[in-house]
Amino acid sequence: MTNRSASFSSASTSASALIADNSDLLFHEPVTLIAGQNLVRGAVLGKISSAGTSVGTVTFVGTGNGTGTKASPAYGDGAQNGSYKAICVGVGADAGTFEVLRPDGTVDGVATVGVAYDGQVKFTIADGSTDFAAGDTFTIPVTVAAGSGKYTLSATAATDGSQTPAGILVDDTDASAGDKPVLIYTRGDFVASGLTLGTGHTTATVLAAFKDIGVFINSDLGGV
Repeated sequence: MTNRSASFSSASTSASALIADNSDLLFHEPVTLIAGQNLVRGAVLGKISSAGTSVGTVTFVGTGNGTGTKASPAYGDGAQNGSYKAICVGVGADAGTFEVLRPDGTVDGVATVGVAYDGQVKFTIADGSTDFAAGDTFTIPVTVAAGSGKYTLSATAATDGSQTPAGILVDDTDASAGDKPVLIYTRGDFVASGLTLGTGHTTATVLAAFKDIGVFINSDLGGV
């Protein structure tokens, strides 16, 4: 459950120059920082939401006799658990386009015969001796194993969900010897220079991830 916070020790806030605006607008929530880290206030954390992703055998139902071949790896950021469908929506001689639907029913993109598709799933559809017909369907099953739900310093190369920034550490925390309960800010205005970013992240990448949850980063203001 998310808790609203409006009071923090003056020593902690002034030392880190992290808060850019009215602390009454801050929200925080309790989470678990995974063992093996010693992080300072302002560290940008991500949630370990996946223990691994695997893509099963591509199957086909329809008129054409072309093939669907998985890439390696065969999934991208945000891959969902369930079956992706690539449905033929455009036909032609030795050609075709396929609308790619995610397990939740939303559109992932459009795949073109003979061109590598690079979305939440990754594959290539090859033409066969019999052209594809409207409605021909490739199914790409994806299994996303649940992660620990714990938090770690967000790094762009991670593939367990923690690559997406999800909060900002409230206090210095040494979890070197074991998991530690911590608080993270999940809403408020913050100063870019007060943040600690994991490998690969920039202020721009963090801001892009935070904008939809009400976390704002300002590179011009001084903090408190």
